[in-house]
Amino acid sequence: MAAVHTDKDFFLTYQVTVTNMGNTPADSIYPKVNVVPDPDRSPVMITFPTLEAFDLGPKESRILTGQALFKHFRNVRGIPGFTTGFTGQIEYKDVFGEAQVKQVCYQFLVAGDSARGGLCGTVIQMLQIK
Repeated sequence: MAAVHTDKDFFLTYQVTVTNMGNTPADSIYPKVNVVPDPDRSPVMITFPTLEAFDLGPKESRILTGQALFKHFRNVRGIPGFTTGFTGQIEYKDVFGEAQVKQVCYQFLVAGDSARGGLCGTVIQMLQIK
C-alpha cells in the first residue's frame, strides 16, 4: 500500500479461482478475464495464464494466478488511492454439451489505509454506508 500512497509504480499479483458450483462436470472451461485499469495507473504489463480449456468436476476449483504492472501516468483522482478489478466471462460446456457463459465482475479499492474488494457494485455501496 506504500506504493499507492506515494504514487509509485507497482506489481499486483492476483488469483482468480474458478469453481464448478454445480453437481455435474463442467467441460472445456475457458476464462476470458480482463484487468480493469485504474484512472491514474494503467496496467502496462499483464500476465494471465493462457491455458488450454480445462475441465472441473462437481465442486472442484482451479486457481489461476497472474500479475499486472501498474504505472502512474495521470492524476485524475487528485488524492492517493487505487481501484482495479476484473471483468469478463467464463465459457464452458455443461453436462449436456451445451455452451454456457458466466459473467465475471470484481472490484478492488484502496482508499486511505483500508482496502476492500467484492463483486461489482458492492465495494462502493459499502463505502457509502459508513
